Amino acid sequence: MSRAVDRLQSMFNDELLVRTAKGYEPTHRASTIYAKLQELLLSIEALFLETEFDPAQATGLFRIESTDWGATVILPQLIRKLAECAPGIRVDIVPRATGFERLETNDVDLVLGPMISIF
Repeated sequence: MSRAVDRLQSMFNDELLVRTAKGYEPTHRASTIYAKLQELLLSIEALFLETEFDPAQATGLFRIESTDWGATVILPQLIRKLAECAPGIRVDIVPRATGFERLETNDVDLVLGPMISIF
C-alpha cells in the first residue's frame, strides 16, 4: 500500500496524508482531489443507471449512401419502419460513390451497395 501512496504523492506532488496527534489526515490537496473523484465516480455510476434505449424518443439524422438497388428495395421498408418506431429519426439518402471514403470520413453512417469479396 505504501508504494501506491508513494506513486500518488509523486504524481500529485503533494504529501496527501500528514501525521497528526489524531493519526493521519489528508492534506488540503488530497481533500480537493477526493471531492473531485467523488463527483467523477457519481457521473460514471449515472452512465450505468441511464434508462434503456427507447427508439420512440430518439432523434437525429442518419446519412445513408446507397445504390439504386438499395434505394428501391431496402430503404422504403427501412423508412416505413423508422417512421413507425422512431419518428424523431431523419434519414438523408445520398448516391452511392465508389469505395467507402464517405464512411471512413464519417460523412455517412451506412453504405448500401454490392459486397466485394476480399478473399
